[in-house]
Amino acid sequence: MRSLLPSDPDARSGPGEPNPWPEHELETVERCPLCGSRDRRMLYQGLADRVFFCAPGKWTLYRCNACNSGYLDPRPTVESIGRAYASYYTHEPAGGRAQTSIAGRGLRRVLQDNYAASKKAVLNDYLNANYNLELRPTLPWIRWAISASPRRRLNAGMMVRHLVRKRPGARLLDIGCGNGAFIGWARTCGWAAEGLDPDPRAAAAGRARGMPITVGSLPDTGFPEARFSAVTMSHSIEHLHDPAAGLREVCRILEPGGTLWIATPNFASAGHAFFGSDWLALDSPRHLVLFTASSLISTLSATGFVAIRPVRRPPIAEWYFTTSHRVALRDEPFSRDGSELPFGLRLRAVVADWQALLRPTRGEEIIVTAERQQ
Repeated sequence: MRSLLPSDPDARSGPGEPNPWPEHELETVERCPLCGSRDRRMLYQGLADRVFFCAPGKWTLYRCNACNSGYLDPRPTVESIGRAYASYYTHEPAGGRAQTSIAGRGLRRVLQDNYAASKKAVLNDYLNANYNLELRPTLPWIRWAISASPRRRLNAGMMVRHLVRKRPGARLLDIGCGNGAFIGWARTCGWAAEGLDPDPRAAAAGRARGMPITVGSLPDTGFPEARFSAVTMSHSIEHLHDPAAGLREVCRILEPGGTLWIATPNFASAGHAFFGSDWLALDSPRHLVLFTASSLISTLSATGFVAIRPVRRPPIAEWYFTTSHRVALRDEPFSRDGSELPFGLRLRAVVADWQALLRPTRGEEIIVTAERQQ
């Protein structure tokens, strides 16, 4: 239930005509799951799983005329939705490639590694100073090299999900953590981080690496009230049957003044406007509700959150355009040998990224922070 970012593993399943989803495992959605309005129009019909090629069925997506969000009707029930994740990428273990010894790599490679280590130490110092973290090693007094570069600042903030750690040992919960990749990084930063995910296979992959992951989902987490200083939801809210109930639960388990960080596909993005039913982030039937910035902010406000702020992220439109282009060609979206983005679409992606820098509510993704009221 996390984002399909450029570093995610390739999809492995091939395309095929989907079988029907069993009728008794479907439910109707008569009102918008966000605002409750019945006023809607059908946007797409006959959507199929062209991202992971493992979910049966064809799907209809509606746009709410009141809040402009999108939602599936009918959709899989809570009890049956798991079949849509049969080959989902979060089943894979997280982790980097094995390290090779210095011997035999040559002086040039060693110098490159030393340079990379120095850059990492400068980044660590910047993150420690701006987000109250505990990364090591550091290279003090050169953090201005990141502060002076808007792109580096954006990348650095995204790495830590824009979260300032309020105190040593502060608890962080990553909801929809998948195999726990972000949990491991957050713990390295000094957070007491843990995860929650409904998929036992994904949780098992993370636990095998020592990540503390609970199998479960919103809105019934079972956590005590005010347990966490921060909660993150990276591309998980769009998977929820009842996002508002989920956010009320997040508000409950956050301490007063605690921070929620959310990233989700933007239904009002340039990529969706151009690719339509081929836009990767439709991802039927896993994505049950698709947000605009205004509908997400309204839902957060209605569920008890304050200080709601859209956040800029590093450029990502080219990745969304490339994968959506492959969906349109019926290709595997994440294949390393997939079709390249034509020059004209590449140029459109560059324009989309510049527009998103000026207006973050128009980017391919919406990123928002919010707080539980003190």
